[in-house]
Amino acid sequence: MNCLIPAWLNLPTFLTESRYHIPSDPVHCAFQAGVKTDNHVSQWFTKHLDVLADFHNFLSTEREGHPHWLDFYPFGKRVGHALKTTGQSGVLVVDVGGGSGREVQQISKTHPTIPGRKILQDLQQVVDMANETPKIEAMAHNFLKRNRSKVTLNDAVFSVMLTYA
Repeated sequence: MNCLIPAWLNLPTFLTESRYHIPSDPVHCAFQAGVKTDNHVSQWFTKHLDVLADFHNFLSTEREGHPHWLDFYPFGKRVGHALKTTGQSGVLVVDVGGGSGREVQQISKTHPTIPGRKILQDLQQVVDMANETPKIEAMAHNFLKRNRSKVTLNDAVFSVMLTYA
C-alpha cells in the first residue's frame, strides 16, 4: 500500500498543524499531504489503479479467519422472513462503497432464497474490477455525490451498508 505509509508518516505533522482538530475538508487531510495531491482519496485511487487493485486485495483478505456478521446475526430470520411474509421483492440490500462486493456475495451465498435485488454500488473503476456474480447487480455510483439512480434509500428493505468510511 504505497499510499498509506506516506499518509501515516505525515500524520504527526498534520495533527500538529491542525491542532488536533478533526478535518472538515476531505481534501485537506494527512493523506493529501502524504501523497502530495489535492485530490480526494477516491479521485486519487482512480488515477492509481494499480494501488486501487492492491487496496481491494487487502480489503478482501483483512477479515479472513474472523467471524462474518452473518454468522451471528439472524439475517434470514429477521429480514428474510419479513420479505417472504410480505411478498416484497424490491431491493433487499444496497452495498454502498462495497468494493468487490464481499457483503452482497456473502448474503447471496448464505441466503439464496430470500427475495429482492442485491446491489453493489461503487466507483466505475471499482465496479469494473469486481467479479461478476449472478444475482448481484453492479452499479457505478460515487457515494460522495447524490444518488440519481432508481435505487434509493426508501427502496432498500434491509439497509444500506457502508463498508468504506
